[in-house]
Amino acid sequence: MTEQPINAALETAKAVPSVTAVLTSWERITVQDWLAASGIIFIGLQAVYLIWRWVRDARRESDRQHDRRAASRNLHDDAQDTEL
Repeated sequence: MTEQPINAALETAKAVPSVTAVLTSWERITVQDWLAASGIIFIGLQAVYLIWRWVRDARRESDRQHDRRAASRNLHDDAQDTEL
């Protein structure tokens, strides 16, 4: 794995406090307001991720059940063919 993505993430993390300070003074928004907004956004992102994961897992389970039923039918059909 290359170090470029890791370095980019580290540099971005280093810049966040500076950008936040500039935006705070520019927009006259307090740090508490930024933290509250960040917390709400974080919770929203977690909710979206969990819903996506639950839908993905439900689809995978449905596909597995479908595949099991199809395999069971194929085995049953093959057994009948060999009896003839």
